Amino acid sequence: MPKKSSNAYFYEGFVRQYIDSQPSNPRHKYIDKPAMHKAVPDLNGKSVLAIGCGSGDELNYLRYKGARKVVGIDSSEYMVKASRINAPEAEVYKMSADKLAFKKESFDFVYSDLAVHYVSDIGKVFLNVYRVLNKNGLFLFSTTHPIEDTLEKIKLSGQKELKVLGYSKINGIIDRVYGDYFNKKRITEKWFGGDEVTFYYTPISDIINKAILSGFRIVEVLEPKPLKSMQKASPDLYKRMARIPFILIFKLKKE
Repeated sequence: MPKKSSNAYFYEGFVRQYIDSQPSNPRHKYIDKPAMHKAVPDLNGKSVLAIGCGSGDELNYLRYKGARKVVGIDSSEYMVKASRINAPEAEVYKMSADKLAFKKESFDFVYSDLAVHYVSDIGKVFLNVYRVLNKNGLFLFSTTHPIEDTLEKIKLSGQKELKVLGYSKINGIIDRVYGDYFNKKRITEKWFGGDEVTFYYTPISDIINKAILSGFRIVEVLEPKPLKSMQKASPDLYKRMARIPFILIFKLKKE
């Protein structure tokens, strides 16, 4: 029997659950989507590539913003199928972000929402995107904020748990260090009651330096707070994410 992949996105049942959950997901509804959409420039007459196009909703949004041509890629064949159904005007391909099979200087704008952290080496993503972008083209992408993945979970009494990046002292001497910011790592979590999803943690300095080494100029860096309306819709999550960032957004330019 073949070994099951640790990437749940390669399984149809998981993809169906994921797509169904997104419209009501408060992280996306009140933090991620509003911030990313606000950062999208005028796309009138532009050729656009969406990396990690998922269900196809973002492809339709990019078309709505005026894009002349919209192309989407995803490494999951089931996401590709969903995108082709939901965004019939777009071209959609099964492809990885670190192996873009497009000609040099094919796009004016590249968009990627919470997808690049599924690739082990973000530097390869930057090199590929830089190659397919036209001169003065923009790359707008979001990733889970690195601070979220540095926190160490500590079980306390009863059902209480603590997530922390820091250290404890006894008599002025460091007893234990909690969390790990500097070391890159592979993270596997269980979603929807047991489906394994794997992604990669990269420190902010590595993201910045690899973007610069690829030739990009950093135009803008965003750490969006949740919309105020999230406070009523999801008060517990709002309490945390109004103080601890959930996503990190970069806008890069090829000059």
